[in-house]
Amino acid sequence: MKKITLFLAAMFAIGSIAMTGFTEKDKTEEPAHVIDDHGGDNGGGNGGENGGNNNDPVNENAGMLSGLFSVSDNLKVHFSQGNLQYTITGTHLCADGTTQPGTWRFAENQYDFIGEDNANTSPSYDGWIDLFGWATSGYHDANDEGNVNYMPYSTAYEELDENNHFDGYGPSPDVVPQDITGDSRYYDWGVYNAISNGGNVPGRWRTLTLDEWRYLFRWRECDTLGDTINARFCKANVCGVNGAILFPDVYEHPASVAIPQNINIPNALAAFADNTYDADAWNAMQRAGAVFLPSAWQRKEGVRFFPGYEDGHYWSSTHNETGSANAYVIGASVISSYGNTCSDGNSVRLVRNE
Repeated sequence: MKKITLFLAAMFAIGSIAMTGFTEKDKTEEPAHVIDDHGGDNGGGNGGENGGNNNDPVNENAGMLSGLFSVSDNLKVHFSQGNLQYTITGTHLCADGTTQPGTWRFAENQYDFIGEDNANTSPSYDGWIDLFGWATSGYHDANDEGNVNYMPYSTAYEELDENNHFDGYGPSPDVVPQDITGDSRYYDWGVYNAISNGGNVPGRWRTLTLDEWRYLFRWRECDTLGDTINARFCKANVCGVNGAILFPDVYEHPASVAIPQNINIPNALAAFADNTYDADAWNAMQRAGAVFLPSAWQRKEGVRFFPGYEDGHYWSSTHNETGSANAYVIGASVISSYGNTCSDGNSVRLVRNE
């Protein structure tokens, strides 16, 4: 009986220490924009095909922002807390049951990006990178001899082959190029890999299709903001970083923050400087559900950077019949979709279905 009493006293003391270690400061540092009570399936745009996995209730909502965004007439998504990043250090689980080298994570803040350090991208560089060639999830189909550039650090620049395809990136087409959906879904970064701060289980995330990117920016119905009906986006500078703010379908703008100007204007008539927000203002908008896509530059022709490539290029899961892949571009002069060379290093921002 004495041993039991001593054991219970020790456990009570340990519990008291653990509880006193959780201070009010710790509470305020919890990212308020990341929700913690979401349920539901995370298949891709093709229903459950993209491999939803909800077997870990503890981390079910890790890395997921609160705002809901329509990407079609009948599908809404949550965005990840930041752009996708990778390092060759560590290991991670994959959707085919293997454990692969490297670690994937989401940027800590929505406005964070790596920048010129992506010029160091190589199989031996152990820093973080966040610009990737198309379909470089690390998945390789052993029966596909043409898919040779599939690692996150792949930078080989290829000309068009006889099939009008940038050889080596993504699933090799038999007749026409293939998207990284359906049977080719493992080529999608979010489907194939466990994201360390995004639930750490494969299959929870996916890449938007080109049609979904277009719907997001052009066609969805949203709340009115200022004098703009269906306020979908605006160019902005957030914490010193240029990019585009996306407003969720249902959005109540914080009363303490200036109302955005030049909403839904994708061309040079709107400028990033039209909407400049510091950390306090952005945190308030973020808690209301806003998403920020930083113009995180682009890697061209291997690991070269050019002054003109400081726009944001975000990969879609959709191949382009001209031999490239489709990306959504956020630039000073235009926000629209373009075909990008598959070896280009572009940003990846993942989503989860509602």
